[in-house]
Amino acid sequence: MKPYSEDLRQRVMARLQAGDRVKVVAQRYNVDPRTVERWRTRQREEGHVRPHPIPGRPRKLDAAQEQRLAEQSDQHPDETLAQHTQRLAQEQQLQVSRQTVGRLLLRQGRTRKKDAVCQ
Repeated sequence: MKPYSEDLRQRVMARLQAGDRVKVVAQRYNVDPRTVERWRTRQREEGHVRPHPIPGRPRKLDAAQEQRLAEQSDQHPDETLAQHTQRLAQEQQLQVSRQTVGRLLLRQGRTRKKDAVCQ
């Protein structure tokens, strides 16, 4: 879920500073009253209402590498995830897990090829 925009946060804080009550402001901007309270606390403690960075580590593949994997998947549609992983290692010197390749292909809306043994 994406954070609320900074513009919305500023407008909410402006209404609070103008003297409006938290519930009224929350209803007006369709935001939970507890969220408005958190923003007010952040304004008081940190001096701003900008969203905190989204936690988690960065993706292993950048956009160009993801595009290359998509092309590879189109060129070799019958390959398994393990074979795609090996091809990435050989052609692009990328060491990623089979699960990483599988998650990326799912994000791209592609189905995965199962091992021949499982069929």
